[in-house]
Amino acid sequence: MSVALPASGAGHGHYFKFDKDVVLVFTEATEFLLRIAGGLALLVLIFGGIYYMVSGSNPDGQNKAKKIITYAVFGLAIVLISYAVIAAIESFTV
Repeated sequence: MSVALPASGAGHGHYFKFDKDVVLVFTEATEFLLRIAGGLALLVLIFGGIYYMVSGSNPDGQNKAKKIITYAVFGLAIVLISYAVIAAIESFTV
């Protein structure tokens, strides 16, 4: 299935053709965004660990670092769950 979109000069019969299926394009885009989100969550997790080590015996700094780590883990879990949902939807549609 190819998708044709009208060019800026609509009405003149000029179209851009895409050889990829719409589902494939959507899947590739979401996988790309999920990789970026997973990478960012991993970086925030590393930042939280470093912040925890640097905070030393400061309880406010330790609590802030624990919150950062907790939110990073929740974010990473959301990314993994969303990837699983997208993979399940893709298996039913393809």
